[in-house]
Amino acid sequence: EASTEEDKKDDEETPWQKFYKEFAKNLKMGCYEDDSNRSKISKLLRFATTKSDGKEISLDQYLDNMKDNQESIYYMAGESKEVLEKSPSLQIFQKKGIEVLTLTDHLDESCIQKLADYEGKKFVSIQKADIKLEETEEEKKRFEKIKDMYKPLTDWWKEKLTDLTEKGALKDSGVKV
Repeated sequence: EASTEEDKKDDEETPWQKFYKEFAKNLKMGCYEDDSNRSKISKLLRFATTKSDGKEISLDQYLDNMKDNQESIYYMAGESKEVLEKSPSLQIFQKKGIEVLTLTDHLDESCIQKLADYEGKKFVSIQKADIKLEETEEEKKRFEKIKDMYKPLTDWWKEKLTDLTEKGALKDSGVKV
């Protein structure tokens, strides 16, 4: 009997959740339009993440969850959580255990872009930027080995395409094929 009461409590919305559900779009519009109050409004915003099990968390909670050496707040935008979860650019972040904001509301991305940073951490889209993540020694060695293995091919391509390209090189996307 006690566990069903606890389950009901978990399902019940807090006053804050009710408020946020009702006014989230207004807060995001305020974040986009109100330059003078943007930083105050940003503290009220909530976003789902790759690690929040569908629950929306504050940017402060995201910062608390960040890895020690993480310098940016990563995000990705799309029409639904399902579409975002299938994104190839997300694989390396999942592999490294890095939390990513999943922006599915049409106002989310424009709000984040207006914010530019939060508490000194810049927002970086994992879909647009060429992101350089911290690599372990093992990952560096593995990539060097692959680069050496493919050197004859990249040299050949460079030679064949000299008038079209400046350089032939491999890029480590961190994705296992």
